[in-house]
Amino acid sequence: MFFILSKILNFLLHPLLWVFVLMLPALFLKRHKPRHIFLLLATACLFVFGNEFFAGYITNKWEYPAVPRDSVEHHDYGIVLSGMGAYHESSGSFRFYDGTDRFIQAVTLYHRGKVDTLILSGGSGRLIDNKHKEAAHLKQYLLQWGIPEKDILVESASRNTYENARNTVEKYHAPGSTYLLITSAFHMRRALACFQNEGLTPDVFPTDPNIKPSGKELIYYVLPNVHAFEKWNILLKEWVGYVVYKIMGYL
Repeated sequence: MFFILSKILNFLLHPLLWVFVLMLPALFLKRHKPRHIFLLLATACLFVFGNEFFAGYITNKWEYPAVPRDSVEHHDYGIVLSGMGAYHESSGSFRFYDGTDRFIQAVTLYHRGKVDTLILSGGSGRLIDNKHKEAAHLKQYLLQWGIPEKDILVESASRNTYENARNTVEKYHAPGSTYLLITSAFHMRRALACFQNEGLTPDVFPTDPNIKPSGKELIYYVLPNVHAFEKWNILLKEWVGYVVYKIMGYL
């Protein structure tokens, strides 16, 4: 039930949905004053959540600070959290989406001798047709790229961050070993807190930061930007997820 509710909540947290909902009364209400109020609210929502500068500033405050790759010490295990792709039925293959930098950085750290073994954690995030487990597909890519099977461990039962931590610790915790947690910068705070709650305190390597170089033209400060909405959607889901996990005792 918690998994289903989280999917519904993720849909409701999108700021573009809020703009759309606020526009409906503005279009169909007959009374002049209420229509103007809803139109004003929709416009304000569009401006605030569509402003790239504001979205970038808040994102920068939330995301976990970057860690220089050369400063990473040697670790026995690198934990790679899933959420970077899905099985594509039409092509009959696994396809990568946002968050793929987690995988690329993990492979790079392995080849540089920063981690000895990669732990791939994640099953399927789909409500239905969830037979394709992401970690299992990721393992096949690693094998094709020449990484020995002995250096790849798979945890493919988890469906969310809490289960990532719980299942990984239960299955692969080795006392005295060192761990490096590899996930997106926006996701690292919640992920790290989940692992710490399970009794494991790994070092961290945040990936795919959402802060990218932007121009400083007037349009950057005024006109709504689709990338700003994407940033807010990610932030809102993480914030609500963090609070809910805290209430549930997952952190």
